[in-house]
Amino acid sequence: MNRTKILLTIAIILTYSCGKPQEVLKYELILEDSFAIELDSLTKRTHLISYFNENEEKLYVYNDLSHSIYEFDINNRIQSRVIPLEKEGPDGIIKLSGLIKAPEDGMFYLITNTGHLVKINDSGKVISKDPFLVRGNGDASLIRQARLFLNNDKIYVSVRPNNTTDKEFSFLAYTDINSLKTEYTFPHPRNINLSSYTSLIDMSKIVYNDSKDIFVVSLPFSDYLYTFSLNDNNTDKHMAKSGSMRTPVKYKPNGDINYSSNYLMSNSWYLNLLYDRTNKTYYRLGNIGVDLAKGDTRKGQFYSNDKDGFFHTLLMMDENFKKVGEIKGLNLPNYSFINKGKLYTPNFEKEPDNEDVLIFDIYKIEEKPYETNSNN
Repeated sequence: MNRTKILLTIAIILTYSCGKPQEVLKYELILEDSFAIELDSLTKRTHLISYFNENEEKLYVYNDLSHSIYEFDINNRIQSRVIPLEKEGPDGIIKLSGLIKAPEDGMFYLITNTGHLVKINDSGKVISKDPFLVRGNGDASLIRQARLFLNNDKIYVSVRPNNTTDKEFSFLAYTDINSLKTEYTFPHPRNINLSSYTSLIDMSKIVYNDSKDIFVVSLPFSDYLYTFSLNDNNTDKHMAKSGSMRTPVKYKPNGDINYSSNYLMSNSWYLNLLYDRTNKTYYRLGNIGVDLAKGDTRKGQFYSNDKDGFFHTLLMMDENFKKVGEIKGLNLPNYSFINKGKLYTPNFEKEPDNEDVLIFDIYKIEEKPYETNSNN
């Protein structure tokens, strides 16, 4: 009788422990190549504002040191052009947010402090300068490192509310490049409390999937990705989480001057988001966070919240948002990009003291061998 009870207990334990299907992660990223682009003396290795044109294989970055837009030819692996911008006078700008190639020639960019949409020619001369996001009109504010998208003569940009009106509680503002009337779309989801994290919307990332005609937004504090269809204006959400990421605690300042920085360092945040149109794959970067109780940041001692020495995790999801891979330890800095089905990421660890080169690693997707095709 006792033996029967023991066997029954084991059977119950096995049933419930195995009842949850094991997560099968089919794909991984393999480092295929690395290369360096020589830089001039006025170019930094890190840039906040960038845009990659996959059709031309050109990377554009805003260099705040020289107040210029730098063009890098990725195919030939060279710095190919510098577009100087005016800093003073009627066409002068202090700082820009967001870049995108114009349909024929030149580029569009947004002025951070005034919200004007500017078009320049290939030499940097201003062709047009029009109000787009105007604080005095109750318009939304640009998020940091805003991304611009061009679709059917409409320019879309990721925005955040500025708490003056209700009309801007959307993830996207847009304008027709011919009529220049500001509109809003992709409303904030009603089922999450954004008020606790309003300032952190500034860290959100948006990508556009042209095959499905949808925008996808990643909020730093949410395990979900949110989608908006331009075809029918429907919104949806899709689980896209890592077990290494913790739910952020609410922001509650306690008078400590280091509270804000410690809060950002110790919590888990989702950061960058990219879409690979060739492999129909989404990449979502998670910043796991630092264990402040264990380390000593003043001495440069940092320990991961996950206790394994990794501070980042990169999720891979198919076009239906099913998780198909996860790579611990791989970062996805701001001006990472997808080119012809391969992931390009800047590498700051190689030659860290050499300010005259910009180094990229190239990763390709591969299916895992059958015997290792299981949960990470």
